[in-house]
Amino acid sequence: MKYFLLISAFFILAFSSCIKRVPVVKETQLDIDYKHKKEILEKYNCDYFKKLESADFDSVKNYYLKYLFTYMPLSDFADYDFEFYARQVDYAILTKTTYHWTADLPEEIFLHYVLPLRVNNENLDTSRIVFYKDLKDRLIPLNLWMEEAALEVNHWCHERVTYRSTDERTISPLGALQSGFGRCGEESVFLVAALRAAGIPARQVYTPRWAHTDDNHAWVEVWIEGEWKFMGACEPAPVLNTGWFAAPATRAMLVHTKEFGRNNYVDDIVLYQTQNFSCKNTLETYAPVKNIFAFVVDEYNRPVSGADVQFQIYNYAEMYPLHKCKTNFSGMAVFQTGFGSVDVFASKDGKTSMITVNPEQKSKIFVKLGRTNTYPPIENLHIPPDEGRVAVVSSWELEENAVRLEEENIIRNNREEDYYNESRAKDFIKVFGYPIEAKQYLINSKGNYAEIEGFLISCANRNLKDEALTLLSLISEKDIRDTKADILTEHLVYANKFRDKSLPLNIFNDYVLNPRVSFELLSAYREIILNSLDSMQLNNLRADPKGIENYIHSEIKTKDVSTFLEIRAEDINTYNVPISPAGVQKLKFCDERSLMIYYVAFCRSLGIPARIDPASETVQYYHNEKWHDVILSKGLKTNEVKRSKLFLSYSGSSREVKYRIHFSIARLDNGFFKTVDLGWEVPLSDFDGGIDLPIGQYMLLTAIRNSDGSVIIKRKYFELKENVSLKLKLNLPEIAYVEEVIGNFSHLKIKDKKNSKINSSKITVKNKYTVLCWIEPGKEPSNHIVKDIEKAKSELENNEISVVYMLKTKNFNPSDFAYPEEMEFYYDFDWQLLYSNLTPESIGQGLEFPWIIMVDANDNIISMSRGYVISVGDILINRVRARS
Repeated sequence: MKYFLLISAFFILAFSSCIKRVPVVKETQLDIDYKHKKEILEKYNCDYFKKLESADFDSVKNYYLKYLFTYMPLSDFADYDFEFYARQVDYAILTKTTYHWTADLPEEIFLHYVLPLRVNNENLDTSRIVFYKDLKDRLIPLNLWMEEAALEVNHWCHERVTYRSTDERTISPLGALQSGFGRCGEESVFLVAALRAAGIPARQVYTPRWAHTDDNHAWVEVWIEGEWKFMGACEPAPVLNTGWFAAPATRAMLVHTKEFGRNNYVDDIVLYQTQNFSCKNTLETYAPVKNIFAFVVDEYNRPVSGADVQFQIYNYAEMYPLHKCKTNFSGMAVFQTGFGSVDVFASKDGKTSMITVNPEQKSKIFVKLGRTNTYPPIENLHIPPDEGRVAVVSSWELEENAVRLEEENIIRNNREEDYYNESRAKDFIKVFGYPIEAKQYLINSKGNYAEIEGFLISCANRNLKDEALTLLSLISEKDIRDTKADILTEHLVYANKFRDKSLPLNIFNDYVLNPRVSFELLSAYREIILNSLDSMQLNNLRADPKGIENYIHSEIKTKDVSTFLEIRAEDINTYNVPISPAGVQKLKFCDERSLMIYYVAFCRSLGIPARIDPASETVQYYHNEKWHDVILSKGLKTNEVKRSKLFLSYSGSSREVKYRIHFSIARLDNGFFKTVDLGWEVPLSDFDGGIDLPIGQYMLLTAIRNSDGSVIIKRKYFELKENVSLKLKLNLPEIAYVEEVIGNFSHLKIKDKKNSKINSSKITVKNKYTVLCWIEPGKEPSNHIVKDIEKAKSELENNEISVVYMLKTKNFNPSDFAYPEEMEFYYDFDWQLLYSNLTPESIGQGLEFPWIIMVDANDNIISMSRGYVISVGDILINRVRARS
């Protein structure tokens, strides 16, 4: 027996030695995710994966393209081609041989923060290629270290882009370059794109809403030798980890960032993970933090798992959800935040409850889902975190940096010399016979002037001048700065080709001719959509628009159910970037928001008026002199949205009450009150005809923000029933005024714009109240303050409040900074007047501009603030109203 076993063992070993041994290669997470993405998208006309697998690229380029394709959102497949990404990856790889700091980077950091094109929800472009060439020529001769290079890139950005408020669509980096300006979200995207083009790991960080003031802000972090450090985008400081927003950031309740790809290592707290990125909480870098442990229990105190939880703060006259999550198996949800008031909402199975957590309260709370819903109290006070201390930069560094910033302002202004100005625009309209209103479109086009000029010339040759100006009047100023001539021409030509002459002119212009549907990038789509239909389909759908919904559902999918898992397109199309209508037509697979935009684009292409109704968030088409609702979600049984009408009134006289500033309306939706989108800063008078709203439970919120940043909130709960109008009065909270005089204003000699000396007492006797505002033109947050005060100008005047600006700079010209030409200003050289009215303690904290001092007719100082104060006009009015 032993002999037999030995012989058997010999033959087994001999035979096995002849077999070629193949090592087992373990599949990586990237391989798994890549296969998953490929399996889904190859069904929907996406050839990226076949092209990659058949391309003759080296292993490095192949790997980086594979990584991009695995984690790109659906919109980036739909609206850009394979070659676009191949070129971008070439330049990302090039940074490794160009810069010593990129060559030494950990691969994980390179993959997450240098390789990706996408920063947030901007439109993509070839900025990496353009920026690489410029920055290489600038950085290499300077022989810099990585940190020095990051600061230098920010100076390069400041030479090209400065701050100006714009609409919510995030323009591309090259669009910002053409504009010469952008809001903070666009400036930070611009800087991150430039840093990555220079091989420096960078990310945009963002506080979605401040707790102490009505606004938000975005800035940039760079990875320097294992540590993330921050900087103001296009606002160069002498050193990292400083900026005008550093002090407000100590009062933040959340700062977060997006990390492209799958998170494979632990550093910051991950708030949530999508298929394309991780959202990370970086608040601890900026402010003191605490964890709120919210335990959701039922009426018998048993844990409720899978409950939806929202952590909300007050901002812009609404309760804004900073973070959303679900409870775990023990009924717990955790959120790391700052030391300010937070409303914690929980909801499941139609039950809703909430509790307010104030700064002094414990971090462990219980939210009970009982038999009746628990809503926020009728009136309560929300308290923001206290301001903390920040790093102080030496005076000589600030002075040296200030000189350089002035030089960069001149460089940026000189870049615009070739753009349209008043004189050049007048010459154009004279030559081509356009009316005077064409002038502003040419001037507003900035670096995109060749496209707008070409569009207007083309329309003049087609005898469509009036129609061209109508179209330009319908789109935003941002669209004027980044839309190509052929896109505008396509919309104009096809809209007129399929025009129904029986339509009212305003309906045709706003809902057929208009290429804008929501806040998407304008694109050409009418010809593509029309070419997808035969003549019979086209005629039938135009005659009966009801059929469009069924046609689109038969062509376009929002879910993939071909495998055992249901895949929703919106799970792949993250970053909140809608797919263009042409992209939807190409893939035939899209998220629901993109489908809504596509439906409207489809209708308009056929000459049928259509829109997205913001109040009900449904699409509508216009037929037989009536708007018809269309519910594109297949799960709903009816297309009819039952509606009612709400009328609001306000008895106050000296205040212009505005939506999202003083009040808002929120509808109860799946257990949470969701603010109805009625626009931003819309005066109450615009709603005189009533507000059409879907029936349901609502909350009317009014609020007043105190000078310390705290907020008095009032709520009124009501129900809207079908076809029953409701009238409600707005009752704004009033600040409980305590007579407080900070001090007596000391007057000194100052100079007016003609360089004549006057006593400051002459400017404080012109009105009942005078606001003196010391600013640094062109810097933040001075720019914010000037723009906020300008928006409140008429209301300030109605409340007998004058505003004057104090400057240190000689030969100040408001137009150089896009400030109002008529602003009243004086020179307070060496800040002598300011110093004479500050306490030693205030001076010791540093001159953080702007400084705002309000005095009454008796020279009593009744209000004083410094630094970042948003909605300052409203705060000043509140101070005066509370005093009267």
